[in-house]
Amino acid sequence: HAFFDLGYVARPALEATTATRGWHPGYGLGVRLQTAIGRISATYALNPKVQSPADGRVHLGLSVGL
Repeated sequence: HAFFDLGYVARPALEATTATRGWHPGYGLGVRLQTAIGRISATYALNPKVQSPADGRVHLGLSVGL
C-alpha cells in the first residue's frame, strides 16, 4: 500500500529552543502479510525535506489476536 501522512506541530519556546509551528508531510510504501503468528507489516516512510532516500525510516510491526 502507498500512503500520505500530514501532521501539525506546535512547540512552545523553551530555554534553549525557539517556538516552532507548522505542517509536516510524509509519504511511503508498505506491505502487510497475514501469517500463522499474526499480521506482519513493514513500512518505509520519507520526509519530503530529506536529501536522500537512505534517510527514510523503516517500521516493522507484528499484530497478534487472542
